[in-house]
Amino acid sequence: MTHRTLALVLASAALVATGCDNTDPNKGVAPPQRDLAFVRYVNAVPDTNSLDFRYIDRIDDSQPFIGVQFRSFTPYQGTPAGNRQIRVFTNPAAFPLGQSLAVSQQVIEERTVSLVAGTYYTIVHAGRAQGDQDSLIVIQDNIPTPPAGQLAFRAIHAVPASIVGNVNVLVNPDGVPPLALPASASFAALAPFAASAYANVPVRPATPATSTYQFGVEAAAAPGTAVASASIAGVLLTGLTGQPTTVPPSASVRAAGSVITGVVFPSSVAPVTGNLATADRPVFATPGFRFLPDRNP
Repeated sequence: MTHRTLALVLASAALVATGCDNTDPNKGVAPPQRDLAFVRYVNAVPDTNSLDFRYIDRIDDSQPFIGVQFRSFTPYQGTPAGNRQIRVFTNPAAFPLGQSLAVSQQVIEERTVSLVAGTYYTIVHAGRAQGDQDSLIVIQDNIPTPPAGQLAFRAIHAVPASIVGNVNVLVNPDGVPPLALPASASFAALAPFAASAYANVPVRPATPATSTYQFGVEAAAAPGTAVASASIAGVLLTGLTGQPTTVPPSASVRAAGSVITGVVFPSSVAPVTGNLATADRPVFATPGFRFLPDRNP
């Protein structure tokens, strides 16, 4: 080996050693830095097919949400924090092969969102896509820890203001038949496309076995005029089609420590364009509730 070659080898070794100062000594490589935020997507758009939610600025740790139907939602998924570019497309699965490529390129909505590492977000896609009246609503989920023996609940109003304005959300934890909602609202005058704060409420009574947790929504301008109602007796759904409904531990109105969001959805809207595959559009004749597990006990 010549003196020149030896000098190059020693210089290279010095550079490698310098570059490895911050590596894991057990692996010889620097551990990846993963500053992740956690995002879930809710489809509250009543006049489209299933939708595909995609990050378009980077691909690492940017899991898309594919084929999310109206009134469905996804679990939280970690994604790199920072300013992220999002686009929502029509899912092409229900369309004939000759149309699917063009359909998959239809951008329904797009937005750049700022995500903070370690923070949880619910992105609600609400409004009507026809006429470009939809938007992506970013809600920061400050998920609480309920006191002993209780659970935490909040509401999201995902019905457009053109259908109903502010609403009152009524909660009855002692829903023993005959069912009756309380006279006063747990969440009063909740504006369209807004989320309430969390409120601590007692768990569902263990007895009698017929008891349920009852929820109702009324127009704030006309108390007593029902917009939607629902009841829960036990475990919540996971939010993905085909997923089991009882994966323990799972958020439940029977389980202290659970944190739950109730979303008020609009009714379905008949398509007015000719490129919608109606088989991919679940039909709901009236507004309704759907419950999302924010934290398992």
